[in-house]
Amino acid sequence: GRVEVRERYPQNGSSGRHSWHLTSTYTITAPAGTRVTAKSISGDISVSDIAGDVTVETVSGNVTLAGLGRVSNARSVSGNVDVSNTRVEGGLTIGSVSGDVVARKVTAEHLALSSVSGNITVEDVQCGRVEGHTTSGNTRFTGMLAKSGHYELKSFSGDVRLALSGETGFEVEASSFSGGVRSDLPLTTHGDEEGQARRRRRTLSGTYGDGSAVLTLTTFSGSIVISKR
Repeated sequence: GRVEVRERYPQNGSSGRHSWHLTSTYTITAPAGTRVTAKSISGDISVSDIAGDVTVETVSGNVTLAGLGRVSNARSVSGNVDVSNTRVEGGLTIGSVSGDVVARKVTAEHLALSSVSGNITVEDVQCGRVEGHTTSGNTRFTGMLAKSGHYELKSFSGDVRLALSGETGFEVEASSFSGGVRSDLPLTTHGDEEGQARRRRRTLSGTYGDGSAVLTLTTFSGSIVISKR
């Protein structure tokens, strides 16, 4: 009912020195419903086609997940995290400190992506709520918006870019402290037109189409662009 595999290295001698050096690689095949917990200090971790609960953590390696059913945790400190072709019930949280975070063709009720110095990429997801936050990287969303969906995309010193497909309308609130803000899609702006004209280089507030989705876009020193895919 339970299998645990771990490495035990030889003990150092009395001098505290050792002459051994080794590298270990695990290749594990398991039934689809198996619960998997995988942790590494300096290695990559890849998990695919597992419907059971998956928890993956590594310090300096990359994390690659595909075809999963449940993901409790997917994190790396200095590596990239890539999740694709995955359908989960409830929410999915994935993050890295200094690596890129990618969610591609993911279905979930709530999707949260975070990185400190890496880029955030969200592509062709089906989620009612999406949050993408990074400090010094760029944030990019590509695909169709969900009706009544809520999308909060933020960066401190990077760009925020959306390339939208489909005809779903949206309400948008976008702001940048020192960068430009632009929508290539025609918007019905909110507030007085003169005030909007004065602030349009740095802020944008308006409605596209039926306004069913909500976009909250923020960056400090980057630019914000909304375009058609």
